[in-house]
Amino acid sequence: LPRKGGKFSPIDWKAANAKADELIRRITDEIDVTARINTLTAAQQQLVEIAKAMSRNMKVLVMDEPTSALNRVETEQLLKIVKNLAAEGIGIIYISHRMDEIFQISDRIQVMRDGKSVSSFLTSEVDEERIVREMVGRTLDSMYPHTKQTPGECILKVEHLTCGKAEDVSFRLHRGEILSLFGLMGAGRTSMVRGLFGDRYIRSGSIEILGKTTRNRSPKEAIQNHIAYVPNERKLEGLMLTDTVRFNISISVVDILKKFLKVDKKAEEQITEHWIEKLGIRTPSGETKVVSLSGGNQQKVVLAKWLLSKCKVLILDEPMVGLDPKQILEMRDLIRELSVEHTILLSSHILSEVSAVCDHIMIISGGKLAASGSPEELQERMQGRTKMEVVVLGEKEQAEEILQGIGQIISCMIEPAEESGSIRIELDVADNADIRKELSVALAGAGMPILSMNRQERTLEDIFLELTGEAAQEAECMRA
Repeated sequence: LPRKGGKFSPIDWKAANAKADELIRRITDEIDVTARINTLTAAQQQLVEIAKAMSRNMKVLVMDEPTSALNRVETEQLLKIVKNLAAEGIGIIYISHRMDEIFQISDRIQVMRDGKSVSSFLTSEVDEERIVREMVGRTLDSMYPHTKQTPGECILKVEHLTCGKAEDVSFRLHRGEILSLFGLMGAGRTSMVRGLFGDRYIRSGSIEILGKTTRNRSPKEAIQNHIAYVPNERKLEGLMLTDTVRFNISISVVDILKKFLKVDKKAEEQITEHWIEKLGIRTPSGETKVVSLSGGNQQKVVLAKWLLSKCKVLILDEPMVGLDPKQILEMRDLIRELSVEHTILLSSHILSEVSAVCDHIMIISGGKLAASGSPEELQERMQGRTKMEVVVLGEKEQAEEILQGIGQIISCMIEPAEESGSIRIELDVADNADIRKELSVALAGAGMPILSMNRQERTLEDIFLELTGEAAQEAECMRA
C-alpha cells in the first residue's frame, strides 16, 4: 500500500485506489475497486485475487479449482482471462478435475493420483478418456448410469412448497428412489432442501413423511421425522473439523451411547470402526482429526453420521463438489448402494452427477419447476429437434433479420465468436430439415461470409441448459 510519507505515515488511499483500478482494468471493466469484497460475486472475487497476484509482478500463478463456485458463463470469462495471462508470458499451474477446462486452456497435463505423479502428456496428444483412466486407476465403464431400482411406497410427499426462492414446488419421493433437483446455482434448490430440513421458513405448502403431515420448523424436528441433510458446505456446516472421526460420526447418537451419564467409549469406538469399514473411509484411525482427511473421506464421515441416525430420507446437497474424479466415482457407487435401503433426494448443478445416478430428475429454474422426468424421458421430449452452429462475419442485428425469413428454425442464439468481427449462431432446427443451402444463400446475399457450419444432434446437456434458462442469457428465441 502506498503511503504519503515515511513508513508510519497514513496510507495514500487515492494512489492505492488508482493502482488497484489500473490492475483490475487489465482483467475486467465490471468491478469497482472501492466496493466491499462481500458484495462481489464468486467470479468477481476470483478476478480480484488474480489482480492482487499481478500487483506483485508474478511470473507464475497457481490456481486451485478456481471455477468450483462459478456458473458456465462466469467460467468461460475466467478461462479467457487465464489464456490472456499465459499470452503475456505468465506461467499458469491450473489445478482442476474438470476435463473440459483442462483441455480448453492447457498445453501440458500432469496427472496425480493418491498424492503421486502418475503420468504426463502434451494436451494435443491425449484424450479425456485416457486422462480420467490415469486419474482413477480404472476404466470408464463405471461412469455410465446405474441399474435403476423399482420404487416402493411413497416416503416423502411435498405439495405446493414455497420456501426462500423456491415457489409452488410439488413432488413425491419413493422408497429406493434417487430423485434429483437439478438447476443452476441460485435457482432455489438449496432453499427448498433446507426448508425440508427445517433450516428455512416454509411460507406455504405441506410436507408428509410416511403419511404423517409435518412442517419441520427446525432441524431438530426434521431429524425426529427421520430426515437427514448433508449440506453443500460440509466444512462449515457438516463437520467439526478440529475433532476426531470418531466424534463426528458418533455425535448423532451420543444420547444412545450414554451409560451412567457418560459416553460408552467402547461402544463408540466399535460403531466408528464399523462405519469406517462399511463406507471405506480412508483414515489412519478413528482418532484422526477430520481436517486432515481428503474431501471425499470428509463427505463419507458426514454420511456415516446421518446413516447411524437411521434416517428415512437422505438429502444430499451438492455431494460431489470439490471431489476429484476418483472420489466422484466412489461417491456415485456409494449413493447407488445407499439407495437400496434409503430414499435419496440429491440437489446438484452438475449435469454428469445428476444423469449418472438419478432415477428421476426435477429441473428447477427461477425457483419454479421447469420440467421433470427420467433422463430418457427428458431426452424424448426434445426429439424432433437438431442443433446447428454457424460462424459468420457480420453483425447480430443483420443475422436476426435474415433468420426470421427462414422456415423450420425453432429457436436461435447469437453471440460474439472468437474471430474478430464474427458471430456464432446456434440454431434449433426441425428434425430432418436441411436448411444449409437456404441459409448459405441468404447469408451470402447479405454479404456475410460463412466461416464454419456444423450440424449435430442435441445432447442431454443442451436440453438441461435450455430448460434451466441459461441458454437464453444472451439470446432471444424466435419462432419461425
